[in-house]
Amino acid sequence: MHSHQHCGAPPWSQFWMGGRGRGRGPFGKHAPPPWFFEWMGGSARAEKGEVRYLILDALAEQPRHGYEVIQTIEQRSNGNYRPSAGTIYPTLQMLEEMEHVSSRREGNRTVYEITAAGKADLESHQDEVEEAYDRLGGHPDWVEELDLRELGRWARRVKRSVRSAMRYGRLGANEFREISKVLEETAQKIEAILKR
Repeated sequence: MHSHQHCGAPPWSQFWMGGRGRGRGPFGKHAPPPWFFEWMGGSARAEKGEVRYLILDALAEQPRHGYEVIQTIEQRSNGNYRPSAGTIYPTLQMLEEMEHVSSRREGNRTVYEITAAGKADLESHQDEVEEAYDRLGGHPDWVEELDLRELGRWARRVKRSVRSAMRYGRLGANEFREISKVLEETAQKIEAILKR
């Protein structure tokens, strides 16, 4: 018997959000287009450690300031992934401490440039950069072969029903457990289908 805590994210959130942007996942290189993540409740994300190499890849072409690095990564992922400044600048600082990146001031901006050590690091991890962009960049097969809007309608219907029940006090402990069980069974059935 599974125990569910009532604090933090509800267990059913994992049903439609748990797998987004993780590794190769069920998508492989056939990453979903941007609108897939919109109805899934989030956005595409790079895996932990990948941002470092995406930054080096952006700087390998030419020196850039932080905002240009963000724009470059967003463009190369076809708009699917836009790293935050809170992710980019600490990583740039780390890379500079590792001497994989150097910086200089140009006016009121700091411009970053990849070093020889950074180029060597990037070269040894180029496959990771390509896999990241394959996953984050979207794939036309999704648009041509699948219409995920129908799945989105069902997901939104579940969310609306649960929110309405919570708002009007119709979601008690028993109902909560029953809904969690239904979603758990549904998730297992979906996983079984995807493993065929």
